[in-house]
Amino acid sequence: MTTPFKPIKRRNQENAQATLNRANRVISTDKSPMSEECQAVALADFTHIAREYFDLKAPPKLEISNQDGAYAVTFTFTADRVKSFYLLK
Repeated sequence: MTTPFKPIKRRNQENAQATLNRANRVISTDKSPMSEECQAVALADFTHIAREYFDLKAPPKLEISNQDGAYAVTFTFTADRVKSFYLLK
C-alpha cells in the first residue's frame, strides 16, 4: 500500500524571519554576560592566584563586557609587594 506524498510547503518570508530571530536570540543568550554568582566565583579564583604572587592592598575587581561579540575581561588590583619565588628546574 502506498501513501501519497504530502506537498512540501515553502517557507514564507515571515517564517524565515521568525527562524532568524530565534537563532539570534539563542546566539546572544549564549554570549550573554556572566551571572553575578559565576562572576563572584571567577573573582575568588583569580584573587586566590593573585595572592600567590602579590600582597594585595585592596580587594581585586573583575569587569566583563561584550564588545562587538568578543569579551573584554579586566582583573585589576593594587599590591603592596611582589612576592619572591624560585622556579624549580
